[in-house]
Amino acid sequence: MTTTIQPAPPTRLALLDPPRSRLRPVVWFAAAGFAYLAVAGFGWTRWLFSGNLTSTPNGPSEIPGYAAFAVRAWEVLSLLIAGMTVYHWGIKPWKRAGHITTDGILIVAYATLFFLDPTVNYSQFSFAYNTHLLNFGSWLNWVPGSLVPHSGAFPEPVLLIGAMYTWGFLLPSILGCVVLRKARQRWPQLSYVGLFAILFMTFMAVDFVIEIGLFVLPQIWAYPASIRSVTLFAGTQFQFPLYEPPLMAFVFCGVTALRWFVDDRGRTVAERGIDEVRVSAGAKVTLRLLATVGCTGMIVAATYLLPWQWFATHADSFPEKMPSYLLDGLCGVGTTYPCPGPGVPIFRPDSPPTGPYPIR
Repeated sequence: MTTTIQPAPPTRLALLDPPRSRLRPVVWFAAAGFAYLAVAGFGWTRWLFSGNLTSTPNGPSEIPGYAAFAVRAWEVLSLLIAGMTVYHWGIKPWKRAGHITTDGILIVAYATLFFLDPTVNYSQFSFAYNTHLLNFGSWLNWVPGSLVPHSGAFPEPVLLIGAMYTWGFLLPSILGCVVLRKARQRWPQLSYVGLFAILFMTFMAVDFVIEIGLFVLPQIWAYPASIRSVTLFAGTQFQFPLYEPPLMAFVFCGVTALRWFVDDRGRTVAERGIDEVRVSAGAKVTLRLLATVGCTGMIVAATYLLPWQWFATHADSFPEKMPSYLLDGLCGVGTTYPCPGPGVPIFRPDSPPTGPYPIR
């Protein structure tokens, strides 16, 4: 007599375990990365073939000698730091390991986020670069949904900021990992909430000192639109919104977490499940890159770009003595649109001109 053994009914844990055919995190993040690069490619292509790649005029204001020196010095310094970063954390580890490493993938992903840089002014002109920085205008006018009229004049600095995106997120994340490691050694009983609270305060202090001392006071960039009740040096061209450091701290904590929480093969949360995707080795590298692009883009958008739009649309009036080279040809002096502020409507690209506004 043959006895048939019936299989045991599935346990509660087995019922909760998702099926093996589910899509892995790497696939979702890669889809987001692909969509972002498609939009970026579309915007960049339209800009490149628009015939509008021209430098933004400086206007009538004379730039002080120290600011003119700082502009050129920062362009050179940013390129040097970029070269050092790409070689030390990208090429050198690649040669040693025989394949691209996590930091190498992060460098590539951060470089692609350069497309997002001018979108800080997506809904309202609130952040300005010095027009004396090497620029060819920007692609903001060709980003779908952008509201600022004539935003192609925004002087996106191709040397300073283009190079900065290779190191401006990676180096803070490396610093963040050092801080987390030291804090965990000093206070081993702290939870991750406590550790990241320390990291957040550290990044706020670092951003406050560096931005004011190295960028705002030397007039590399400016915050002409801010909420004056929470702004340092309010009403001057050097005004600095005190909500900028916490927003940047959130960004840097996010990219630090991405680099800190890796598996035993050094892969980030964006790359989880890559080994279970049945594609070639080359396709896996592409998926990892796309997934990291998608994840880093989400971090920057969620922690900075989206919250900034609220602050920008609730800002007070521009300082009265804002130099023309920090107005970027977008409002006020010599343009056909007033600068944003209370009582000033939010203009759209097809809004009729209300000026011209005379040169002061």
